[in-house]
Amino acid sequence: MIEKPDYIINFQRPKNTEIKYINGHWYLYERSSRYDPKTKKMHKVSGQLLGSITEKGFKPKKQKVDHKIFENVEVVELGATGYLWMKNQELANQLRSHFPDYWRELFIISALRIVNGSRFKRLEEAYETSCLSKLLPDADIGKNALTSMLHSLGKRRGEMQKFMLEKSDRLSSYMIFDGHRIISDSGTLENAAMGYDSRRRFKNQVNLIYAFSVNSERCFPYYYKQFSGDVPDISAFSSMIEEAGIKKESLTVLADKGFGSDDNFTLLEECNLKYIIPIKRTNGDSKFNIPPSFADYDDCFSYHNRSILHKAILKDESVIHIFLDTSLFANEMNDFTQRLEKKNNTTVLQKQREEERRKKGKTRMSEEEFSALQPVNFKDAFVERIGVGTITLKTNDKNLNAVQVYSLYKKRQAIEEFFKVYDDSLDFNSSYMRDNYTEEAWLFLNHISSIMAFNILDEIYLRDKSKVISLNDFISTLSKVFADKAGNDWYCAKITKKKVDFIKLFNLDLSALISEMNALNVLT
Repeated sequence: MIEKPDYIINFQRPKNTEIKYINGHWYLYERSSRYDPKTKKMHKVSGQLLGSITEKGFKPKKQKVDHKIFENVEVVELGATGYLWMKNQELANQLRSHFPDYWRELFIISALRIVNGSRFKRLEEAYETSCLSKLLPDADIGKNALTSMLHSLGKRRGEMQKFMLEKSDRLSSYMIFDGHRIISDSGTLENAAMGYDSRRRFKNQVNLIYAFSVNSERCFPYYYKQFSGDVPDISAFSSMIEEAGIKKESLTVLADKGFGSDDNFTLLEECNLKYIIPIKRTNGDSKFNIPPSFADYDDCFSYHNRSILHKAILKDESVIHIFLDTSLFANEMNDFTQRLEKKNNTTVLQKQREEERRKKGKTRMSEEEFSALQPVNFKDAFVERIGVGTITLKTNDKNLNAVQVYSLYKKRQAIEEFFKVYDDSLDFNSSYMRDNYTEEAWLFLNHISSIMAFNILDEIYLRDKSKVISLNDFISTLSKVFADKAGNDWYCAKITKKKVDFIKLFNLDLSALISEMNALNVLT
């Protein structure tokens, strides 16, 4: 009879178990009872080993893993590409209508380029690990298929135009036109040529002109057209406006400072186009009309909790609107003051050191250089900065008041954000296409991706989160939400509370996505 140690005597044995002593160790086994019809009695039946019992307590038996269960495990990214699918159904239907043979591939490629980067060579793998492979199955985006599709798609500019013109009924009477330079490394691309580039990139480039429709709530990229890199933006306007089906009589062009030249104003008026265009502070219409003090402005209004002073000057058939943003004035004055102080302090220090050297009979400066070491007088320095905090806008639309002119111009910030996303977030700033057809297809795919991205930026703006959530933040957060397949069904993988709150904020219905994936799974 084996003497039981205290830790065995005190062990709380679970129901339907028994303790066995084997080779100097104590073990816990399952136990059950079975009726024997021959003896007409119940007999004990030992079951499987549950674990060992030691002085430190119960130690469960290690479970053997059946590796076959992992053979059918599947995980796909759900959040980011799922969001783009759910929120762009209208866009998907447009593509289906105009490109019935390619619409799945066009949507998939455009969405994946937002989430996974712009390079085509990464798309096939990204598709296989995305929920789009379940929602839009059997799409062919392999290397050979992509090459064939780009050449075929690039020849269908007419269908691309119809796709863009489908939204013509939503156009407002205010359009922002902007030129954007795309660098090309191709030696065979016809539209790649040297031209004006504000960033001084002396390489062949394509001039991409975009038209944005602007209203009080939002603006959206309506139409684009590529021109040769040596074609000035303003010269492309008439062709662009005519092709885009925009009525000149109901159009006001909003452009940037690059258009603010006498020749361009003349050309716009000859084309019977209304315009609102900023002019540089050094321009005579601006420089010589800026009021010398706050009291010399005509009126003021509030814009986004900022005080704006205003003065209007009539000139020929146009109006010069001068606006002073008091917040901008304060920031620029602070910067000006700090720069002036730094410059004067450096001058004083240089003079003191030269004086000390001269006392010792040494010198590093000529008399002319030494005499020039004088602090800059504030009044003299400020003469060149008289336009601090001001924006000057020129328009030939006399029906607009100051608030309307200023508010419309400020819509350009959304366009600047658009091209920042186009270049930086989406990485569409340079092309590696080799001919005009593939370039046209590449630009169209960029356009679709840009529409999707712009819609995300709109959603972020409407929730007043633009300062804390960028496009990259948005995509990065949602791309970490996955779906797992267990058995024959898809399930949303466990996510943190922070992501749950984020998903609720942007009204992403993961359950609906999972249901759609499971419904399609049954059909396939």
